[in-house]
Amino acid sequence: MARTTQEANIERRKTLVEWIIAITTIFWSVWWGFYMQALLPNADSNIDIPIKVFLLCFTIKLPGSLVLVCSAVVVSVFAIVFVLWLWEVHKTAYQRFLLRSFVRSSAPLAFTVLTLLGGILLIGNAVGVSPSLMNYGALLTLFWPPVVLVAIWKV
Repeated sequence: MARTTQEANIERRKTLVEWIIAITTIFWSVWWGFYMQALLPNADSNIDIPIKVFLLCFTIKLPGSLVLVCSAVVVSVFAIVFVLWLWEVHKTAYQRFLLRSFVRSSAPLAFTVLTLLGGILLIGNAVGVSPSLMNYGALLTLFWPPVVLVAIWKV
């Protein structure tokens, strides 16, 4: 039970953030399931991944099972980094804004999000995942952390 208005606001923000994380986790998990379902039929075959660098275009041939394992590892790393980032943001949110601490904790998250999205778009295009499904996942992944930040600091 909160004794002051400030403590009540902190509790309200924590509850709001927990709800936002729970709801977006459900949508993100459903999207990830659809994405993996699109990859599963290719698990026994080789996947040709086209890579374009400026004017050069070449193809990498990877086993489908390796692509599935790499996708699972990248998502696991994203989940771990996201949770660590949330802990750091919670520490700095209810005190004085500590820019250095926030940037230090956000850099790994930004790198992981870019890696995740790059891999998803690269593999999704190679396998033939629908562009609307990939856009949905990319937008959800990109807007998830800022929505959490707004809920913690501005509400």
